[in-house]
Amino acid sequence: MEKEYEKFSSYALINLDNLEHNLKSIQKNLGKSKILGVVKADAYNHGAEMVAEKMYRCGIRHFAVANIDEAITLRKCGIGGMMLVLGPMLPSRYSDAVKNDISVTIDSSESLDFLKSYIYNCKNPEPIKIHIALNTGMNRIGFKVSEYCLSDELCDAAEIIKCNPYIVPEGIFSHFCDADNSDVSFTQLQFNRFEKTVSLLSEKGIEFSYKHICNSAGTIKYSQYHCDLVRFGIGLYGCEFPGSDLLPVMSFKTHIAQILNVKKGEKIGYGLTYTAERDMRVATVAAGYADGFNRLLSNKGCVIIKGKRAPVVGRICMDMTMTDVTDIPEATLFDEATIIGSDGNETVTAEELAEICGTISYEILCLIGKRAHRIYIENGKILVTDTQK
Repeated sequence: MEKEYEKFSSYALINLDNLEHNLKSIQKNLGKSKILGVVKADAYNHGAEMVAEKMYRCGIRHFAVANIDEAITLRKCGIGGMMLVLGPMLPSRYSDAVKNDISVTIDSSESLDFLKSYIYNCKNPEPIKIHIALNTGMNRIGFKVSEYCLSDELCDAAEIIKCNPYIVPEGIFSHFCDADNSDVSFTQLQFNRFEKTVSLLSEKGIEFSYKHICNSAGTIKYSQYHCDLVRFGIGLYGCEFPGSDLLPVMSFKTHIAQILNVKKGEKIGYGLTYTAERDMRVATVAAGYADGFNRLLSNKGCVIIKGKRAPVVGRICMDMTMTDVTDIPEATLFDEATIIGSDGNETVTAEELAEICGTISYEILCLIGKRAHRIYIENGKILVTDTQK
């Protein structure tokens, strides 16, 4: 009998039970540290509202996003606790941050000057919570630091913060950029720079409620660097850590739209890039690159049908993809085809697709299109579909 969600051409099943499992798995190794759940980019395309709400019910009270609009959306959904915008913010949005109790990142003397000007020009200023970003070696954002002394910029910043009662130094952070490397030297260097800077700022009277530097890889590999918070992102969604007990949260599926017989020697798809080496049975499935089935998987990827792998043949199209089901004679029209996930004893992971495409699982997840309907599962049952939200 057809499941209700199988009426969609393509769909992503978001397993909130697996999300809860991943949270518990990480929490048991954190000691006094807390999870700062990274739900930016629509929770890595899993649906930030549903994911953050589930995390909140699981006791998570610290969230990180990439921009102010993501933060405001979650506030409107009733997500409480600390909400941190990790990236730089336009000065025109500081008022939105104050109004919605959103913590902002200050990553340079310029951004601190803009914040100071905003406060000065407010008729009735209110406190604004900041997290100082430190550049410990990644060279992306942040005050540049060393393991020896405070820069002039940070010394000046400390004085501004001390003298302005409306600037609340809630947190300070940096970001490991090489924590997944077996060579630990650069990660150790980054932490030493971070720890020294925090200590020197403390000597100047600047204390922070939250210190955080670990990303998912750092959280799993370096318990000694956990600090007050760990920023757990891709690990929440069960990717990138083979051998761990983390479970994938998203699977991505479609169905067979047509089955054709193709003779040996015939060509398949745009550009005629595939030639049938035998008489073939070809199943066209109802998802293509517009749904997030990456075109780089043309003639390389596969789907799972009836618990067996069906190789992609020809170029992936915008809305459809051809697959070889010659060795799956039981495949029939409208059968489920799994692009990411498991069926029977076969599994295709986001990491596997990423390796073929020469990218990372983050991008594979983030590129799954919005017309692939999100179906949320909790306690083994369908909780809601994105058409019901």
